[in-house]
Amino acid sequence: MEGKATLRCTGAIDSAEGVVKMQRLSQGKWRDVAGTRFTRTIRPVKAETTYTIMTADKLCSDGTYRVAARGSGVLKGHPRASIAWQYGGAAKITCR
Repeated sequence: MEGKATLRCTGAIDSAEGVVKMQRLSQGKWRDVAGTRFTRTIRPVKAETTYTIMTADKLCSDGTYRVAARGSGVLKGHPRASIAWQYGGAAKITCR
């Protein structure tokens, strides 16, 4: 299984950080899957360029999963907007 998120800025900035992780639906609640959180720092960030942040888990376990991601940036040495966690659609996984 793998989860991907993209990060894109309209203007050039000093750096950006993207975080992506997998979550599994368990007893009606979304829970983080251990070992799937990945953080990528990009320096410098070019305007209108798309960057991909990816997590992967080689193990497979039946269940319902989604990707969670967020990002933040630094401009002229000052932290800028940090987006709240964003979530992908749920996907049911059946392992063979």
